[in-house]
Amino acid sequence: MAVSLPQTNISTEGSWVLGHTQKQGGSHLQAGVRALHSSSKLTQALSTLRGRMAARTMMAMGVDQKLLNYASFRPYAMAEIIKRHLPADVAFPTVVDPAGGYSPQSLWLAESMPNVECIEIDTVTNVQGKRSCLNGFKLPKNFKMVPADLEIIPLHYVLQRHTINVIVALATYVESRHFVQLLKYLRQIMPEDGVIVAPFPYAPGIENLARNSLLFRKLAGVPLGMVQSELHIGGMFTQAGFSSIQFYKLSELAGELGKPVPSDVEIIAVATR
Repeated sequence: MAVSLPQTNISTEGSWVLGHTQKQGGSHLQAGVRALHSSSKLTQALSTLRGRMAARTMMAMGVDQKLLNYASFRPYAMAEIIKRHLPADVAFPTVVDPAGGYSPQSLWLAESMPNVECIEIDTVTNVQGKRSCLNGFKLPKNFKMVPADLEIIPLHYVLQRHTINVIVALATYVESRHFVQLLKYLRQIMPEDGVIVAPFPYAPGIENLARNSLLFRKLAGVPLGMVQSELHIGGMFTQAGFSSIQFYKLSELAGELGKPVPSDVEIIAVATR
C-alpha cells in the first residue's frame, strides 16, 4: 500500500532496512528456547507455540549448549549494553527497538530503569501477538509498543514527537552497503550524542560453531550481514559518519555478569553519532 508522506530534507534511503528486519522470524525461535530454559513467567509468556515447537525440534536433534546459552543470554546482554551507553546528560532518554519481536529486552530495561522511555516498534501482527502474550502482566508506564511497518513508513514519521537517544539496529538480514545506507539515515534523525547499538552476525563465532556442530552446519546459512572482524564493522560506521565505536563479544560480557558462556555468533557494535 502506498503512503503519501510530507516532503522533508531527510533522505529516507536505507530506512526500509528496519521494516525488512521486522518481517524475519528468528524472534519466535529464540523466545521458544528461552521459555524452555527459564522458569520466568514473563519469558514463558512471550514464547509462541510455533517457537516452542521449533526449539524442541532443534534440541531433540542435538544443539550445542553454547548456542542455547546465546538465545537465553542475548536479551540480558542487550539490556546491559544499552544501560552502559545511555546519555548521562539526558534526564529521560528514549530507547527504541524497531523490531521488538518476542524479546523481553525492552520490558526488562523499562522495569529496571523507570527514568528511561522504552519504545518497541513492530508490524501490526507482531505487536498484537505480543500484547496478547503480555495480557495479565502489569506493564511499566515507560514501556510502549507501537505498530508500524517501517518498510512503508520511515521511522522518523512514526516517532516524530520523540528524540531517539539510543536505537537498536540489527545488521543480520542485509548486505553491508544497505546497512551503511541505514546508518546514514539514522544519523540524520538522531541528536549529536545519539547511540546506535548494532548486533552483527560474527563469522569467527559462526564458523567455530559450525566446525563443532553437525546440526548447525546443516541448518545455518550465511547471513547477508555477516562480518569477519571489528575492522569490517568499523569501516561501515566510518563510511556513514560515525565515531567512537566500541565492541562487545557475548562470551566476554557473560563472564562479567556471571552467566553461562554463550556462543559468539554475534558481535555487538556501539557507535555515537
